[in-house]
Amino acid sequence: MVSYWAGIGLLIAAPACVVVGIIRGPIDGQSYFLWLFALFAIWFGIRCLRVCVMAGPNELVVRNYFSTRSITRDEIAAIHIAIRKGGEGGAVWMPQVRLVDGSIVWISTLEAEGAKKDMNPMCLSQLHELRQILGVAGRDADEVMG
Repeated sequence: MVSYWAGIGLLIAAPACVVVGIIRGPIDGQSYFLWLFALFAIWFGIRCLRVCVMAGPNELVVRNYFSTRSITRDEIAAIHIAIRKGGEGGAVWMPQVRLVDGSIVWISTLEAEGAKKDMNPMCLSQLHELRQILGVAGRDADEVMG
């Protein structure tokens, strides 16, 4: 939900930057910065609105903030809940797709608050549904902590 509001906010800020850039004109060097910020805000705002995970019986598409990954069912070894460190809030619960080749793809759409709390039940149910659609196994938060 945060990415949705961030996207809306950036898409509102972008036209404001364009208007200020037009009013100030090309004489002021800061107007170029405003135009660049407006372009970035439009791109990232649209990207925030598109953050999602889509699953079908043969393919998983993960759209994170800065990357999109399309994964076939045969490439997936398991889908786990793991603790991902970093960011302002510290460690968070986040599902990860473990691939057969050993690499990991994080699913930021289903990120839960702090790892010191229990996993959000809605996120867990979405994760179980994702596993069921793809027919893959995985570990949950209680198995990670225990």
